[in-house]
Amino acid sequence: MAETVLVDADDVGEAEQALSAFYSRMRLMKVPETAASRTRVFRNRIGPLTLDDAEFTYRLTTDMDPTDAVLICRVRSGLLGGNLLGRDLELHGAGSVVAFGGRVGQRIFGHIDRARYDVVMIDRSLLAAVAGPTDDGEPVALLSMSPVSAEANRHVADALSHLRIGVGSNPHAVDEPLVTGPLARYVAGCVLAAFPNTATTGPAGAGRDAGRKLLDRATAFIDDHADTDISVADVAAAVRVTHAAVHAMFVEQIGITPVEYLRRVRVHHAHRELVCEDPASTTVGEVAARWGFGAVASFEVYYRRQFGVDPVHTLAS
Repeated sequence: MAETVLVDADDVGEAEQALSAFYSRMRLMKVPETAASRTRVFRNRIGPLTLDDAEFTYRLTTDMDPTDAVLICRVRSGLLGGNLLGRDLELHGAGSVVAFGGRVGQRIFGHIDRARYDVVMIDRSLLAAVAGPTDDGEPVALLSMSPVSAEANRHVADALSHLRIGVGSNPHAVDEPLVTGPLARYVAGCVLAAFPNTATTGPAGAGRDAGRKLLDRATAFIDDHADTDISVADVAAAVRVTHAAVHAMFVEQIGITPVEYLRRVRVHHAHRELVCEDPASTTVGEVAARWGFGAVASFEVYYRRQFGVDPVHTLAS
């Protein structure tokens, strides 16, 4: 298959500019502890899918605008991960499958530690065609960066291996719509079967869907009001359930309390400011205080837990 070089550079700024043109606008922030900074990404097209071979010889964090496609990555070496809004950092090693941009409009916060991985870009319209309609009419969304089980992870990883080796290495198959069309739908189906998502679940999942929609309303309220002095009582009033019901809903569905979710959302917003602010005129303490963290030391602990680096590094980058 014909291979296109997206970037092959030792300069992080050059890599950032090139990758922003092919994915979406992004910031690449190198962690100072790693000396080498080689970035190489090569692209192959297999029918309606793109398959990228990405390699970063250094450790970095990324902050990326929402993409038009869902990025499904299979880690070949090193560590790859990131976090969703309100969640702690996830890092995954060789053999793992990781999804980025699972929801429309979702920013991508990534963490790459000397990793090489495959990236398959799946158009949202393809996921929608395979999944069928959602209950609320919204585009189907993936709710997690990770598959639901080790077996589900292996299924997607095997499908991506077949895509790269079994089909991608065959010049005839790469350009044959009778091969690539069904294969693209199969890969999309594997992803939907492996990752928790918002596709219609039928009568058996109606109660679960109702609970998810209620949680979506609660998290949306928190996301929209994270810069104000809100409490769990305010969240409960916004979604019209009791204080206890809000607490139970968060713990049962995402494993943390609403107070913990609010704190993580505020750390995310602080991260966005650190990415954009000028270190000559702003300090970590000032950004932390704007988002309700009176003690800088505590904020630094929370920040490292979510982003894997010190906040001063993000500001300096």
